[in-house]
Amino acid sequence: MIKLISVKLRCSLLFVLIFFSGKNLYSQRKTPPLITDRPDKTESPNSVVPGFIQFETGFLYEKTEFEQLNYKLDAFTLGSSLLRIGLIKNLELRFGGEYLVNKFTIDNSTQNINGINAVNAGVKFQFLEESNQVPASALIIEVELPVGGLTYDHRKQSL
Repeated sequence: MIKLISVKLRCSLLFVLIFFSGKNLYSQRKTPPLITDRPDKTESPNSVVPGFIQFETGFLYEKTEFEQLNYKLDAFTLGSSLLRIGLIKNLELRFGGEYLVNKFTIDNSTQNINGINAVNAGVKFQFLEESNQVPASALIIEVELPVGGLTYDHRKQSL
């Protein structure tokens, strides 16, 4: 019985020692500042540092009503995501996409349209870094991949 406790105690101490020593070694590495770039009104001109991978995701709910037209929309954007991979200095590879859940109501008739929205792949090249008089600038080149379910294709959506 005493020998069993001694083995458990040794294993526990070894685990704690390895865990904390590894954490201290990792914390010595300098991590660059986190600058998000999820799709919104504007994109950041900064690219991900080479060798780093950054994954960004989020959720959006929109509600629109036009009483005169008897129109209502409840729109959920689930998993609006962007994967950014730093390739070389000032150049990153990007993959993004989202899943939409839309509920349209027109004249008491309801229609649900759900599915994968635009899936994009591309690159971002930061060609100017911020200086005294010049703002940081970047060029984003993306292509839309032909991915999506049969129930939702935003290029052919109509009511």
